[in-house]
Amino acid sequence: MAWEKTLLEAKFAGLIFDIVKTDDEFTWAVVEHSYPYVNGSSVEGMGRDARRIPVEAVFYGEDYEVFLNEFLKRLDSGAAEFIHPVFGSIAKATAVRGSVHHDADNPDYASVSVEFIEYTPGNPFFDKAQASKNLNTMAAASTVCREAAVSKYATLLEKLRNANPLSGLKKLREAITGPLLAAMEFSNAVLASLDVLAYPRSWANDFSALINGALDIKDWGANVLSEWSSIQAKFSLLDIFAAPSSGAQPEAVNTSSATAPSEAQAIAVTQATVAVFIATALADAVTLAFTSIEDAQNISSSIPTETTEIKPAEIEAMANTARAAIEAAIEHCRSVYALEDSRAITEPLKDLALAIQDTAAALIETRPPLVQRIVTAPTNMRLLAHHLYGDHTRAPELWRLNGARSPFVETGETVHAFAK
Repeated sequence: MAWEKTLLEAKFAGLIFDIVKTDDEFTWAVVEHSYPYVNGSSVEGMGRDARRIPVEAVFYGEDYEVFLNEFLKRLDSGAAEFIHPVFGSIAKATAVRGSVHHDADNPDYASVSVEFIEYTPGNPFFDKAQASKNLNTMAAASTVCREAAVSKYATLLEKLRNANPLSGLKKLREAITGPLLAAMEFSNAVLASLDVLAYPRSWANDFSALINGALDIKDWGANVLSEWSSIQAKFSLLDIFAAPSSGAQPEAVNTSSATAPSEAQAIAVTQATVAVFIATALADAVTLAFTSIEDAQNISSSIPTETTEIKPAEIEAMANTARAAIEAAIEHCRSVYALEDSRAITEPLKDLALAIQDTAAALIETRPPLVQRIVTAPTNMRLLAHHLYGDHTRAPELWRLNGARSPFVETGETVHAFAK
């Protein structure tokens, strides 16, 4: 018998209880499209509605009241995991109605009829928590990517230093020094003249600090798009140092190999490392820009700024630019490193790209779509906000969306407003 092998213990919010009967109800939301002079209609499925699960639980024994009261407390606690005896786990369910039955002919016994309903959390408007969480993930992922690239690069150059006289590696020195000098120029900084070949970790840390330092001097508060364009222009000066060399590609480097890399291999890895640093710096710029956008959305101000008026398409464009740089860095690392070495860098880069995508989506979804509303009676922004949203404090938002116009609106005028 199947039940002997597969039947599960019913459980709600961690409390196991006995069930004697359950009836599962399923309904689907559909939209029916009918057409003149056409028999029948087309039906468009819109997804399954929440499952409703009426169950009859029983409690018996001398101490049945203890378990009964605990069960009722768990029902009062809200949505929790429900283990269906046949269908298994339902991640979230909540009770919508119930009744407790006692019978004098059955002492120390109670039956409880409860109807559970499947609970699926929606995506609320103005969900700030998810965007903030993703921003923290972006910052952490960027640091992991840089550390992985520095570690692999330093290991390679240390092996090269032990096998060759560094004074003879002229082309490699130029490949390493070039991006450092360019970063010093647009960051207006001067560094100590350490030998870049002898101290590869110092070079990597200095270069990373210079290009990320260019982000710190920007005013990301009210001029996000302007500062983003400026950063892109500055970092484009480094593209020449990150581009793969023309001609035949040298053999991929394996840092665990006993053989020292050639000068051509070291130059190729240097270019890939620069590409990683540029990609992570752009990701950091996106983090700062997204943080400013989120902060601006949290502040209710009647004065429109570039940041408060930023469009979803512009957020998407910033994310796409950073993700394109990350993709280029991933492909470059795959071409110059052996598989086991490249994965140490490319996997964190993938996580960073995903974090950027998720953050951009969460940031866009914090604001509902813009719609146009036709005013049906003379009003002002305060009353209109109360009429549209049930929240008069959103009047400055309406005023801002309509170009900081007069706060008084006449019948028949069209105003811009959020859908919710």
